[in-house]
Amino acid sequence: MMKSFCVSLKSIRDITELVNIASDCEGHIELIQGGHRINAKSILGIFSLNLQEPVEINMEKENEEIECRLRERRIQL
Repeated sequence: MMKSFCVSLKSIRDITELVNIASDCEGHIELIQGGHRINAKSILGIFSLNLQEPVEINMEKENEEIECRLRERRIQL
């Protein structure tokens, strides 16, 4: 089952924490913005997005751990 939610990446710290969290998780996690689909484990890919706008996180399967870790890091959900 796919799980999606939006995040705002306001700083380099938010981006590096997102990449670290995504890298710790099994399965495919992608960021979607407009027609762009980026691997959430790719810091260079994330920098190709318009970070002034929120991005959608799309996870292969529901993962409460990643949502909890993002909230702990104060990345806006």
